[in-house]
Amino acid sequence: KVGDVSIRINQDGSITREDGDSTTWVEADGGVLKKTEFVEASMSRDGAELTRRTADNLTAITERGMVSKDR
Repeated sequence: KVGDVSIRINQDGSITREDGDSTTWVEADGGVLKKTEFVEASMSRDGAELTRRTADNLTAITERGMVSKDR
């Protein structure tokens, strides 16, 4: 841990980065998930699928198109 940033390399090869405002996970397969107090975002390992969730909205982009829906 340096300052308020902590980085862990897990046994499965994934990496977790935490600071005072957010947590980011890089999965062993390359997928990424980031979570803050206000939003959760993810990207598939090949970048073909992206999602973003907030308290009042869900947006997803996939190979089949895009959807954005209020909750």
